[in-house]
Amino acid sequence: MSVTAYLFEARSVQRFLFEGGKLADMVAASDMLNALCDGPLDAVIRAAGLSEASSPAKNHICFSRRAGGAVFALFACEEEARRFQALWSLYVQQQFPGLETVQCCKTDETEAQALQLAIEGLRAARNCQTPRLPLASPLTRRSPRTGQIAVRWDRNGREWVDEMISPRRLEKKTRQDILCQRFCDSDDYTWPKELNELYKHRDEVPRVALIHADGNGIGELLHTIAGLARDCAASSRLAPSELYRTFSEALKEA
Repeated sequence: MSVTAYLFEARSVQRFLFEGGKLADMVAASDMLNALCDGPLDAVIRAAGLSEASSPAKNHICFSRRAGGAVFALFACEEEARRFQALWSLYVQQQFPGLETVQCCKTDETEAQALQLAIEGLRAARNCQTPRLPLASPLTRRSPRTGQIAVRWDRNGREWVDEMISPRRLEKKTRQDILCQRFCDSDDYTWPKELNELYKHRDEVPRVALIHADGNGIGELLHTIAGLARDCAASSRLAPSELYRTFSEALKEA
């Protein structure tokens, strides 16, 4: 029985988060990306008529990775994989305009071979840049914050916003303080929407400390894991999907 591997990754995440330079927009974008592989992914699975399983099977999807803006999925039917790919691509394009993504879908006889082909295809897809649409004409109104094409007037912010910033302004109305829930033990803390909210007294020195935590070399780790997956498949010690799933769960916890 053949296996189809579908791989998806969000790229240039820092550029996407920092677009516009407004603190509240950065926080909203971070929350949206953090939830991408949770509720939204489950909704697309249901829309595709699939259910999650621990191994590839008919009418089922098996995840070996679903964290950090990346999805590694295995299917027993290539048609189901293509249907899921079409729906997932459409959702990401509509809800995350401007987010750079790469994806690849490959079919082979075993999980290890399908994953290896898809990883190689994903690596090649990173070299293909997708143009950002729509293109602006000389008479197009632009967002003063980003310089991109304006799509609507934000009444609360009293400014024209582009398609990348617009979903973040809508997200802020319904979101909870996910960052505070993750890093703070008490419910008394709220994440500031503006930098001015950091200072309660006028005599305080206006200084901001920025802590940036980034996972470098994840691509190199995945390349190493791909080699381990081939060794495990050859010795039948562990399914490649289990190896990637363990890495994904550890990355999500981190």
